[in-house]
Amino acid sequence: MLALLLWVVVVFGWPPEEQIVGPASQLEWKSWLQAIQVNRTSMLASINYNGSIFSVPQLAWTRTAYMEPQTHPFDRYFYDPVNHVYTVDIYLDDLEKR
Repeated sequence: MLALLLWVVVVFGWPPEEQIVGPASQLEWKSWLQAIQVNRTSMLASINYNGSIFSVPQLAWTRTAYMEPQTHPFDRYFYDPVNHVYTVDIYLDDLEKR
């Protein structure tokens, strides 16, 4: 199975799933780790990534931002699909309550 996974990674890129499924057993861990490392290297090469983006002064804050809250534009607390309006106050109130 892992040979098939490596073949899929090499030929097609990473599978279309949103998450990387962990190894099925402890015995598969080493080859699983190798497969995701191959994938990472391949993906970084495909976008010509070299890490220089983090040298941009405007992005220095990202080095210490361990949590970055995100929302989907159509979050029910952020957007009312019935009235077609954004409800930022409701969204922010919910954040403060949690």
